[in-house]
Amino acid sequence: MSDDGIRKRTLLEEIDSSMTGRMFVEDVVLSKEESLGIKSKEQAFRRLIFKRNPNLIQSEALLNVERMTLKEYARGKGKETSHRCAKKRITKVEKDAKQEELKVDHSYLASPYHGGMVAGLSLIASKIEKWLLSKEKIGVMVIGLGAGLLPMFIYKHLPVHNIQVVEIDPVVGDLAKRHFAFVEDKRMQLQLGDGVAVVQALADLNHISSAGSCLHILLIDVDSSDSSKGLSCPPSEFFEEPFLQASKKALVEGGMIAINFVSRVTACYELAVVKLCEVFQEVYDLKIDDEDVNRVLFALPQASNFSENLSEISTATENLCRMCSKFSSWDHGPDLSYLLRTLKRLK
Repeated sequence: MSDDGIRKRTLLEEIDSSMTGRMFVEDVVLSKEESLGIKSKEQAFRRLIFKRNPNLIQSEALLNVERMTLKEYARGKGKETSHRCAKKRITKVEKDAKQEELKVDHSYLASPYHGGMVAGLSLIASKIEKWLLSKEKIGVMVIGLGAGLLPMFIYKHLPVHNIQVVEIDPVVGDLAKRHFAFVEDKRMQLQLGDGVAVVQALADLNHISSAGSCLHILLIDVDSSDSSKGLSCPPSEFFEEPFLQASKKALVEGGMIAINFVSRVTACYELAVVKLCEVFQEVYDLKIDDEDVNRVLFALPQASNFSENLSEISTATENLCRMCSKFSSWDHGPDLSYLLRTLKRLK
């Protein structure tokens, strides 16, 4: 989103990282026109911004207001006081007003390209259904944490067994936990390291192990620290043949890789497509914005027989939503059919 319509901006934290540079976390209140400029509605979002890429909002999360009890409010403030003291203090300051807290809504994807990456899973919806019916443990890897919004959406809404997030900068991981409610547990793990090296290690392990891969979906959402080559996302290493070959080897049969691609240079896009087509059996392009800057590229190691006609896309998206709705409500989830309206098969 642009700065248009911002009614209020609150800086929550500004921090330096030796790897990423200066980062900002801010809350913004946006005014959205609802009909012919007559009525407006305010919505609050929390943003993560990297100074090295000031024109790109790294992550943006919808904020909801949640009411808290007095005890929850006192605990959230970290006060070592009794409930009676907390009640007395809050009543005096807040004048008996009910306490409210802004919380990240992980059921909503504010970034259109995140919705596009999820919608692209419709390409392998029949495979996902087969894996679920056979009780196969579906593994997802997300390279690039950001604020953790994409992995948290997958965590809450997709019926997958394990989500491994790879992030090179520990400061980013700390910000995601403190400001964007990113969680780790048995189902979601954060691995600090280089995404290219992690995928290569997984490919090498699959080569020497008879157990086979447990990686079904690979999502790449990494910004580039060097935009001089015209590529804002991802770094060029992710389109080099060694990484693409490693990704192909790391995925199970029927798996898929999705890449968030951002560049204003046509030659960068064309080269990326050529590289993907050299390695993968099927390649798809999903245009995210009208300026041809942001796209999501999907690549499949094996032929899927997926057709681009509207009827098959509609059936696939409905199938994916049905499977996900059995796991968790899709009420605030993205409109998958609408997002895939610009899907184009390149190979």
